Amino acid sequence: MQMAKVRSGENVLEVQTAESIPYGHKFAMKAMVKGEPILKYGEVIGTATEDIAVGQHTHIHNIESTRGRGDLR
Repeated sequence: MQMAKVRSGENVLEVQTAESIPYGHKFAMKAMVKGEPILKYGEVIGTATEDIAVGQHTHIHNIESTRGRGDLR
């Protein structure tokens, strides 16, 4: 079992996390709607597969990667 690096309810960069965030995972800094591009450090890394709330854990369960996919050319 992974230990959470950020615990539920903690404020991080003025965003209150909605749940525990495992080490190395991400959380939403703003609300996103299904189909919206997901940015990390200003670069598109994927697409939201569902609506994502501020502070929600974001990973492969709600983001589809668009990096390195030859089928999207």
